[in-house]
Parts: sequence; structure tokens; C-alpha cells
Amino acid sequence: MADPILYRDANDTVVLIDIPTSIEYAQQNHLILASVPPPEVPYSSTEPRGNKRAVALARIPAQERTYHSSVQCLIQESLAKIKTSYIIQVIDGQSCSWHRPRRYLTGGDATTDSGFGAARALPDEFRSVTDGSLVHPILVPVILSSTELRNEFPSLRAVQDVIVRNPRPDSSLMCLQGAGGFWVPPHSTCIQSSLEEGWEAFVNGIPVLQTPKCRSFDLILMDPPWINRSARRSGHYETAETQMTNPFNTAVQIVKTHLVPDGIVAVWITNRAAIRTTVLDTFRALNLELHQEWIWIKITADGEPVTQLDGIWRRPYEVCLLFRKGQCSDNKPRRRVLVAVPDIHSRKPNLKCLLEQQLPPRYEALELFARCLTAGWWSWGNEVLKFQHESQWGLPDTTDCPRSLEGRT
Repeated sequence: MADPILYRDANDTVVLIDIPTSIEYAQQNHLILASVPPPEVPYSSTEPRGNKRAVALARIPAQERTYHSSVQCLIQESLAKIKTSYIIQVIDGQSCSWHRPRRYLTGGDATTDSGFGAARALPDEFRSVTDGSLVHPILVPVILSSTELRNEFPSLRAVQDVIVRNPRPDSSLMCLQGAGGFWVPPHSTCIQSSLEEGWEAFVNGIPVLQTPKCRSFDLILMDPPWINRSARRSGHYETAETQMTNPFNTAVQIVKTHLVPDGIVAVWITNRAAIRTTVLDTFRALNLELHQEWIWIKITADGEPVTQLDGIWRRPYEVCLLFRKGQCSDNKPRRRVLVAVPDIHSRKPNLKCLLEQQLPPRYEALELFARCLTAGWWSWGNEVLKFQHESQWGLPDTTDCPRSLEGRT
């Protein structure tokens, strides 16, 4: 299994990570993930220029401008460090690259070919059942076979709003009639449901699947569907404004009741100052302090930011905030820059390989609003099977790949 980390500096504050490989690593099997070609050049700019830019900048509070300026300087330093310390090297006769070779779905669009693109394009059976049709939800967890690879179900509704666990040390295939198979990683647990609809199954399943001493989590990772103009326009996934209750508030309740005292909460946020403030204030009220700030800078295949680094309307980076109890050293959160070439829309780097270094040996982890599964973790979200479909995966040998896959470098 390839290492998703291509480079890290001596202080472990600058990390070059390959997104498809990070997801493959998190699956703990030998399948290869289908991807899209890496962007070769930055995206077309829509940023204001001249006087229009000056006016737009003047509307941004000084504190927010200072914050983003410091982030952008750190990104520039990190990219320069990778270029001078790693990219210039030649290993085994090959020049180092900003990403690993990728395997593409035919046509180069994994979400289109497999039917797992924008939420609005998904067939009804792949959406969270929130219409009240399941009057009596199944509260008993569904345990997949410990001996057989394939597990047959009549439809997605048979595993909707219910806990599903794979007890095997290998991946299982969950086969849904009319929809194909979904790979379930070893020792993983999932809930295909919104947080609200899956709550009852979750609280009833925890005592069944975890020991009395281990009914909480050492890590809770979340990527809430924040209100986002570009996401709303694209329709790739539901945002908070389209849902009955604020999903972030539900996630906070889960943190209150199911995080161990010295556990870590990791939250992906947008670049909106109001969202950052909301998250900081919310977790400080729970005596959880910001200990680390991870900045993911999206780059092209040649290591350039995918959009203007100091852009106003569209910034080429996202931030993940890590909280835990107690003040951090020097009362200053540690910053870490994650550099990665983007893949399919909404597919972030899987952080398992980085987060588990900060967790105890036999840790328990829960990912909320998940869009894929992770070996050994609990994953919960109404798109939790989004990238687990068998059409998204192929065997390492290109000659044995599904027809929808083709090997490229």
C-alpha cells in the first residue's frame, strides 16, 4: 500500500499529501480509487481588479485581512520549502512529483460515470430517507457476515438510518439490488443517514457495539454542510440552509455526549469569518480550546495554487480546526500546511494517516457528514456511501480493472 505522504518537513508542519492515496490508505485494502485528472493550470480568475479590488478589500475587516495575509504568507513559505527540499530531487531515476499517478474513470469524470455526482443527480434510492416513510426505523445494528465477502440486501432502504458494521479484518461488499455493490472497509461502522434521522439508531447501537468502558470517541471529525454560495450554485451537496435543523448544532450535541475527556474534535470550516467565530465560540463554551489549525492549499500538478492565493471571492485553501481540553503551549495554536492536488469535487484528503499519530493506540473515531468510509472508524452521513460504490474502485493490475477504469499516469 503506497504511502499517502509524499513529503513532510523536519518539524512536521508542512505535509505534501496525495488525496486518492490517502483515501486508499484509509480503506486498508488493495483497491485503487478512480480519480479525475489533476488540474494542469490554475482555474480562470473571476477576481476583481484595480479599483474594484480596492473597494472589495476595504469592506473586509482589518482583523480578517490580517488573518488571511498570515495564512497566505505561510502557504508561500511552505510551497517554496517543498520545491527546494523535495521537488528538485530525483529518486530511482524519476523526478519527484506533486502527486502520485492516478487512475481515471473513462471520460475523466468519476462522478458522472458512476452516477455519484451532484446530490440532485442521485437516484431517489441513494438519498437519505427523510419523508417519514420508515415509520418504524430499525434500531438493531446490521452486522455483515464475518465469513462471506458478499452481503445481499433488497435495496438501500434496508440499510438506511441504521448502523451497519463490518466485523471482518478484510473489506466486505454490501450488494444492494438494482444499485450494485458498496465496499465496506475492515472493522468499519457506518450510518447512511442524516444526523437527525440516524440519531435513534446511533444511541441505541452504541451500547451494543462498544464496551461499557468505550462508549465514547477519542476523535470526532466533521465537515459540516455550511451555507456556501458556490456549493449552493453547483448543487454537489446539501447545505445547512436546505435542512430542517442546523446540522452543526446536532453535531455539537454528539460531541457533548460522546467525546472522551481528553479527546480531539476536528472541524472543517469555510473561509467565512462568521463561521470560524461560531465554531471557536461553540467549542470554547464546552471548554475545548483550539490547539491546531491545518490549512489545506489546493495546487495544480505543477505546484501552483489553483486560484489566486490572495483572492477575495475565491480562496484556494480550506481550514480544519483541531480542539481539545486545556490550553495549548504558548497559548498559540500550532499551524500545519497540507499541500495536495485536488481530486473530484467535495473529496478532501483523508486525515486518518495524520490524525492517528495524535491518538492512543486503540482509539475510537467517528466522522460526521462523511462521504466515504474509513477502516476501523464510525462514519455517519447522508452521503456516507457516496464514494464506496464498486464502480469507483479497481484492482492494482490495470488489466483486471472494471471496464469503467483505465490506467494512466
